[in-house]
Amino acid sequence: MLLQILRTHWESPSSPSPFTSSVPTAKSHRKFGYRDLFDIAVKHRQLSEPNDPVWYVDQLTPEQFAEGFGSHTPMVTGHTYVVRYSPNAPRAIQVMKDVMLGQMSAHPKLDEERKAKIKAATTHQELFQVWGRDFWCVTPCSSTLEKGTPGAPGFDKEGRKLLEGTRLTVQAVPPEGFEFSIRTPGTPPRWQDFDHELAHVWSLLEEAVAAQPRSLDRISDLILTLCFYWYNFMPLSRGTAAVGYMTLVSLFLSLDFEITRASPEGHQVDWEGILGPSPKEFIAAVGAWMYPARTPSTLMHTLPAVMKVWPTARHLIRALNYPKQQA
Repeated sequence: MLLQILRTHWESPSSPSPFTSSVPTAKSHRKFGYRDLFDIAVKHRQLSEPNDPVWYVDQLTPEQFAEGFGSHTPMVTGHTYVVRYSPNAPRAIQVMKDVMLGQMSAHPKLDEERKAKIKAATTHQELFQVWGRDFWCVTPCSSTLEKGTPGAPGFDKEGRKLLEGTRLTVQAVPPEGFEFSIRTPGTPPRWQDFDHELAHVWSLLEEAVAAQPRSLDRISDLILTLCFYWYNFMPLSRGTAAVGYMTLVSLFLSLDFEITRASPEGHQVDWEGILGPSPKEFIAAVGAWMYPARTPSTLMHTLPAVMKVWPTARHLIRALNYPKQQA
């Protein structure tokens, strides 16, 4: 359904959105935006896993939203290494070290002796010992929209505003040891920053698709940039990674390109975004294997209209639970 709706949008990008927005204050007659795009995948994620609370954080109670309710994903808990996420721990440790020796280097607690210990550290336990208590570092996430003086406070070396990425967190959890995790707060100010960023990139993508002749590489870079900010935004109570990848693939399919290769073993697309400092690095990492796998496809032209075959949520749920045919 998502790719079919996208194809209709590319043909008439100025048409008003046919959907009710998940934003309560959104106008009824409005242009199809990035949130409409992700809303479709969110709704399908809700239907496919009805036991999962898949919701936008800004749709929770005002109190929860103001407090910064967000995701919490452990990589290591005590002696337990989470199979799905712990392979990212070594890279996350290096990111923490870079932040501590870079953005946090002026902290009065980080004298030369502690900095030397940070450089030598190879585990989250060793970093905890340096700090001496629970702590977290914010991964850098460079803006595409806002620019300023290169190297100034709050801006990277290229003058791009630094958004609040993901919090890499080390906590003592006696008697098991330590928990090493990522936490993403959904605070209103952070929400506004990423909302503006995603809206800007979506506008650039619409322009690139409408351009003649189209540049596949330009469009591909913008698709990955959109997903980079979505992964760093982490706006859902759960399911952000699945929704992001579903949307990424659908964007390519809507333009008659199929990604014919899965991500390489040991790599997760969402974590490439979370631990990468900017879209440039994300595109380099994901595009290395994805761009050669962009294959012209007519799949879009052979599918019936999903909204006609399954017009209601009831029809979709029945389709998802249809019994397998006996051999």
